Amino acid sequence: MSGKMYGLSAYSLFKDRNLNPVDYSHRNKKAEFYYQIINVGSDTKVLSSILRREKYLFSSNQAFDKIIGLRDIYSKEYRELVKARTIEQKINQKFIDSHNSTINKVAKYPDKIEFHFAIMELEAWFLGIKDIFLSFDDRLTDEKIEASLAIKLSDIDPEKEVFHPAVLINKIMELANDGYDKKKAEVNKFMGRISKKDFNDLFESDKCQAFNEFCNSLEVDTTIEDRD
Repeated sequence: MSGKMYGLSAYSLFKDRNLNPVDYSHRNKKAEFYYQIINVGSDTKVLSSILRREKYLFSSNQAFDKIIGLRDIYSKEYRELVKARTIEQKINQKFIDSHNSTINKVAKYPDKIEFHFAIMELEAWFLGIKDIFLSFDDRLTDEKIEASLAIKLSDIDPEKEVFHPAVLINKIMELANDGYDKKKAEVNKFMGRISKKDFNDLFESDKCQAFNEFCNSLEVDTTIEDRD
């Protein structure tokens, strides 16, 4: 969608109280399209927060076209269902179907709400980006990671083979005397090293289908001629 201009505002909404602005807003008075990101602070609250706020977000004062939910599928509930610590497609689908069913039953505008899961965590998408660890330390080659942790990132789809991606990232970073704890600063550390090309390459690869589905949901509903 090159040539289009976007605006972005970002907020936190913890404990379902007032929205609090956070660092990621991108003000653009000439924006043709506008996105609002709301961090509710808990995967288990994403759907309920959407359903509580949909009437407001689709009101004439706000007039959003779509609400998109995103959360990790990895959770205490998932671990309890999968004792072997393996990724189970049937369990994944159970989560997906359950959320979609709730949206269809409870939402006033279910056709305007899309819900996505990062499988197993958003960190799986970091693992799918080629050579991202080399950007931190030139010792973190594919071969070094394979020799130390018995996993070759270039050969796998992280969404299919890594049960707890954040833990694997921490183990990889520890090979260079660093770490990863999923906190804001650590996520920002990774995001700061990822380029638009990296995201495009991941999108065009055969890895991380959930990433592609989420990206496709962000597509602005314009005419075919306007799309890039």
